[in-house]
Amino acid sequence: MNASHTPFERGLAVLQAFSADNPTLSATEVSTQTGIPYSAVYRCLYTLSKMGFVQRQAKGYFSVTAKVLALSQAYRKDLHRPTPISY
Repeated sequence: MNASHTPFERGLAVLQAFSADNPTLSATEVSTQTGIPYSAVYRCLYTLSKMGFVQRQAKGYFSVTAKVLALSQAYRKDLHRPTPISY
């Protein structure tokens, strides 16, 4: 990731580093995956932790919390669901 990216872009990149295959990551692992310097990753994780989007695990590892699902609620509300067929 380019150093000119905003803190917001870096924060989103940090969140996107977590996946079903990598649910728990260290700041070093996030830095390696994203190309964001370790210190910036750590600041992002600290802020995301304060906001409740990630939680600190044992020995410097982090994982996302259920709060990230709240971000999808506006999108899910907007999905067009087919109308059930009545007979």
